[in-house]
Amino acid sequence: MRFRKALFLCVLVTFVISYCSALPQDVQQAVQGTMQALTAQVPLLQTEVSSQLTQAAPSAAPATSTPTPQAANGGIAGALLFPSEGVPAMRVVAFQAGSDAFFWVDTPQGQGSYVINDLPEASYHIVAYPLSDSGSPVQLTGAYDEYGLCGMHQGCTSFELIDVAVHAGVVTQGIDIVNWYGGPELYPTMPGGGAPFIPTPIQTGFIAGTLSYPAEALPAMAIVAFKVGGAPTDYYYTITDAGASSYQIAGLEAGSYYVVAYTVGGGGFPSGLAGGYTQAVPCGLSVSCTDHSLIAVHVNAGQFVGGIQPADWYAPDGSFPAYPVP
Repeated sequence: MRFRKALFLCVLVTFVISYCSALPQDVQQAVQGTMQALTAQVPLLQTEVSSQLTQAAPSAAPATSTPTPQAANGGIAGALLFPSEGVPAMRVVAFQAGSDAFFWVDTPQGQGSYVINDLPEASYHIVAYPLSDSGSPVQLTGAYDEYGLCGMHQGCTSFELIDVAVHAGVVTQGIDIVNWYGGPELYPTMPGGGAPFIPTPIQTGFIAGTLSYPAEALPAMAIVAFKVGGAPTDYYYTITDAGASSYQIAGLEAGSYYVVAYTVGGGGFPSGLAGGYTQAVPCGLSVSCTDHSLIAVHVNAGQFVGGIQPADWYAPDGSFPAYPVP
């Protein structure tokens, strides 16, 4: 309403100015006085109308920002390197160092890795417990410890669990469960119920090591442990995939063994080539290393023997037994 009044006054003032230009002088003066009074009201009305319009206009809501949620906890992940052809179901437990708190994840049979998520920031000890079909623990206990990082050879003596630091929003990778040979008495009892853990003596041993080949890539191989003084059929073996750089032969009876690797063909590689763990390997495989006789590797019941490298691919023909695997 006030806006219309102001507009009407403006139109009226303009009309009167035009009309008065034709009137006598005394009449023009009287009209001009009235005009000045009316004109003075226009700015006031304009200001009032502007204020009302401003108040009526909706005001924009203040800008707000939603913070990106930050992960409060972290995690631990790694491989489950079990000393057998198959990987059993396992319970992998993160024991918080200096505390009674622990967290775990159960992995299904055949799964070779684990991830424990939602761990508060702290340091943890990682221990794995194989599970039987009934959910009760069986025989071996694995751990991420000094013995595993050392390489598990005869010079490694410490089985101390390693502190694994967990930070918020980060999954600590590469915490691989490698050592299964320390004995369950060295580690905490498996939490979460299940049958009482009664360890049984391990009657067999293990041989493990790294692989090499005189080419840029590694072919698939059969690594064979021949029992020294045994029958031609008295051997154990494992077959690795192309590209695999390590091996492990489990279930060995106590005794001494010769270890030889054979290419099994495929992927452009020939089959039947042999590399052995010979005297030339610790010598350095240089041209001056001329002794290519196989080294007897002694294994006791329940013992793990690591660092056995069947890397001598340069021995003369006939230095090693013929490939025995059917």
